[in-house]
Amino acid sequence: MRSALSIRAALVLATAVLLGGTLLAVPSGPTHALPPEDTARAAGCRAPNCWTAISFNTKTGYSGWTTPERGRSTKAAAMRAALEKCRSRPVNARARSSCLRPSVREVYRRNGCVAVFFRRRDGRIVEWARGKADTETPAKRQARRAVNDGPGEIVFSRLACGLRRF
Repeated sequence: MRSALSIRAALVLATAVLLGGTLLAVPSGPTHALPPEDTARAAGCRAPNCWTAISFNTKTGYSGWTTPERGRSTKAAAMRAALEKCRSRPVNARARSSCLRPSVREVYRRNGCVAVFFRRRDGRIVEWARGKADTETPAKRQARRAVNDGPGEIVFSRLACGLRRF
């Protein structure tokens, strides 16, 4: 009985060693560096320049933005696309001129995220702010903290992220 347990333990140990050695021999990822084009690939974007922007409408609270799929390789192109989207949205039809250029409050970011929050009181937007960061949560947190806790309702408007090069 003792010899059967010893043999069983030896077999388990041998299997573990063999399996462990096999797992160590298999590469877990690419063995060469990826080119920059593969780390941030999107139509219109060329690493390391993938810009995103938000154009905020101060009357309606609705925004225009660029998306990762339609990222822009220049800041000017991203800002122009966001402004055009804001002005062309049906919800902004009666207030197209209230879409602000992203450059007004630097609501743009290269290879990261931008977010907009606003405070509404009595149906009017009384304050708005933007946040910029490498990822979504810090950008939203920064924008939210920039809006004062005054009377009225604080509303999240938009988050836009470009592709990030790691």
